[in-house]
Amino acid sequence: MRRKNAKMTKRRKFSDQFKANVGLEALRADRTIQKIDAKHRLHSTQFSMLSNCCQSS
Repeated sequence: MRRKNAKMTKRRKFSDQFKANVGLEALRADRTIQKIDAKHRLHSTQFSMLSNCCQSS
C-alpha cells in the first residue's frame, strides 16, 4: 500500500560512458567497492553487473 505523500522516482538510465567509468574504477582497485558505490549512488548489485560487463569486454 502506498503512502499519500510518497513520490515515485524515475528510473535511472546509465549511459555507456558512465558504465565505462565505473568499470574502469573497479579494475583499478584503488578504492573499495563500498566507496565506489557511494560515490556513484549505486547498489552493490548494480556495481557488480557494471564491473562484470567491463571485465568481459
